Amino acid sequence: MMKQMISQVTTMEKKCKEGFEHFSDKYPVVTCALAFLGAPVLLVGALTLTTTAVMLPFSMIFGWM
Repeated sequence: MMKQMISQVTTMEKKCKEGFEHFSDKYPVVTCALAFLGAPVLLVGALTLTTTAVMLPFSMIFGWM
């Protein structure tokens, strides 16, 4: 069971990697734009959501909201 799951994850990882390599070879400008513009926006968004999810209960408990 576990070997099958690991095999499926490995296969999916290889497919995703091949797909991304094909995309980056075909559209190098878009790949650079995603790397230098999309990644920081995604990072800041994830940080904002995580901070909100952690701090919102505390702010409600202490009456800050």
